[in-house]
Amino acid sequence: SNSVVESDHYGTPDYILDAARRVGPIGLDPADRPGSLVRARVSLQRERGADGLSAAWSPLLSNGEIVWLQPPYSQGNLPLWVPKAGAESRVLRPDSAIVAMLPVNTAPRWFQGEPDSICSTARSICFLGSRVPHHLPSGELVKGTRHDSMVVYWGCDPLRFKSALAGLGKVVDL
Repeated sequence: SNSVVESDHYGTPDYILDAARRVGPIGLDPADRPGSLVRARVSLQRERGADGLSAAWSPLLSNGEIVWLQPPYSQGNLPLWVPKAGAESRVLRPDSAIVAMLPVNTAPRWFQGEPDSICSTARSICFLGSRVPHHLPSGELVKGTRHDSMVVYWGCDPLRFKSALAGLGKVVDL
């Protein structure tokens, strides 16, 4: 299993989560972390023995709910979590979606070049206009992350995503 580093505990700030909730209520967080502000109806937390990579996501969602995903960014995690989101997107109900915050990195195979990559499965990407501060489990905000971020959308209503993320960055349809 992959080792945990401090950045794996960085949580999503409220303003990003508020935008995600405009896409739909958050029914599942398969990569939940201690101190998270996501408050999904169902949360799978590695620290509590849950395995969001092995679980089927769609059966855990109720009508109109979305999956929120901010996977751990440490080495070896993104190549597992991003294709998992792509594969899960193929079996989503039409009223559900997956919304993920990820580091901007267009070179890896998880972005382009494999069947379940972002470019092969996602509908839209919002390239966020500024660096995102992250929450530590203590609630403290960590500014100055070393990478730009994007919010990726897998679902059937890209216009809803574009409207929900308006003002946070440039939305591009795939």
